[in-house]
Amino acid sequence: MSAGAKRYAPLDPRTKFLVLVSSFAALIITWDVSYLLILGLLIILYGYFIGGLGLVIRFWWAFLIISTFTVIVWAVYLKGETILFWVVSKQSVMYGVTTALKLDLMVCSSIFYLTRITPDEMAAGFVRMGMPFPVAFSFSYAMRLFPLILVEAREIARIQESRGLDLKSGSPLARFRKYVPLLTPIFLTTIRNTNHLAMALESRGFGRRRTRDGYLRLVLRKRDWSLIIISFMILAAIVVLRVMGYGGIDEVARRW
Repeated sequence: MSAGAKRYAPLDPRTKFLVLVSSFAALIITWDVSYLLILGLLIILYGYFIGGLGLVIRFWWAFLIISTFTVIVWAVYLKGETILFWVVSKQSVMYGVTTALKLDLMVCSSIFYLTRITPDEMAAGFVRMGMPFPVAFSFSYAMRLFPLILVEAREIARIQESRGLDLKSGSPLARFRKYVPLLTPIFLTTIRNTNHLAMALESRGFGRRRTRDGYLRLVLRKRDWSLIIISFMILAAIVVLRVMGYGGIDEVARRW
């Protein structure tokens, strides 16, 4: 590590998963924009704490696309009492903004979890939480499989370009249509690799033993317990406020 590099606090994979679950639950329960902004600030602070904020900042344009598309769809689809223009109402716009904020924060939480954990840590954490190893292995392998699919897709695209397929000219819609025929070889390659993995696992007796010994030794430290307690205290506060009638869609709609 270089002298100027930041050293981020390592966390137990169980802590990361529980923080992800609690943040999702809190975001799903509440519909108040002020509550969502507070939750968003806490999620961003958590991402900075674990060192996963850089990727979110790098792909800010993706969050902008998600927000814009969500607001437009809900603004046109829903109907409200206060019409702003055409069929768009104040209520539908506010609902779209709230939904877009919830989606963006959920994507942020997912990025913080997936980019700051290895597949082995994910599997070990799930097993320590009581999940059967084959199921935990399936989740961890899915995490490994996604970058492999991207590599295969790039390789197939290069092969097709060498055979005369022009993927760079034309309008965005035309370029998108040119990528559609590539889905078949990508899909078949993924199935072939998965089949090879299944045969390799079966030949080595995968799933024969009920218990397995892992080389990762997971320990919940003070920082882990602190984050778990804080995240579930925030979730409990959101639930209490929701039960009392604050932060629900009906209560927020009355203010709109």
